[in-house]
Amino acid sequence: MKKTLIKSKFMSFVQILEIIIALMVIVAAIIAMIHLFSELVLYANNPKDPKGFSNFLEVSFNVIIGLEFLKMIIKQTPGSVVEVLLFAISRQLVVYHGSAVENFLGVLAIAVLFLVYRYLLVGSANEPFSPMRTADRDEPSNK
Repeated sequence: MKKTLIKSKFMSFVQILEIIIALMVIVAAIIAMIHLFSELVLYANNPKDPKGFSNFLEVSFNVIIGLEFLKMIIKQTPGSVVEVLLFAISRQLVVYHGSAVENFLGVLAIAVLFLVYRYLLVGSANEPFSPMRTADRDEPSNK
């Protein structure tokens, strides 16, 4: 009885911390969007600068990844985790022009994430993650 009360208190504390982090991400996303607007103005003033568009894309991806991270905190589903990883890897491929091997590994990672999403998370991608639910699936049923 006492153990479950302590676990319950810890879970409440963790949920409060998650809310605080989510609020911080919202504030950071708003600040980044202001920075994104300034990058757009800088690029519009000098569209021939090759670094300008690259900087704009970098800030854009940062905002998108931050918002996807926020959705991941709120929804807490395996599918939202995969989405954040997809955006993070895509950002790496689009913004930072690496070698052919790095690009190939990035594309391979995206393909693996799509396969995981399609074949391993089909029914549970939009359900909240629960270690207890996966433990229930591992136990043989008596039907």
